Amino acid sequence: YSVHKIGWLVLAGAVAVWIRNLLTQFSDHRIVKRLAIGLIICIAAEICFGIVLANFDLPAMVQPLHMLFANLIFAAEFAIWIEVESFVRSRN
Repeated sequence: YSVHKIGWLVLAGAVAVWIRNLLTQFSDHRIVKRLAIGLIICIAAEICFGIVLANFDLPAMVQPLHMLFANLIFAAEFAIWIEVESFVRSRN
């Protein structure tokens, strides 16, 4: 549990660096920008849900939301990766 409580810092930091690099390299790519903004929103919501779970004795209603947004984060990261790969391949 303590690793989970600290791990979000590492994950959020790594994703922040990755998004910053994406937005500088693909500043003119509208889809990547929108997906990156969606990813940031999902991570912020996930952190808020995690704080609620940790501080309010694991409310049953928040647990599925926490898992849903974890899956949305994964999906957004995967969609960004697919979009970047297809964009790079189309330029070569």
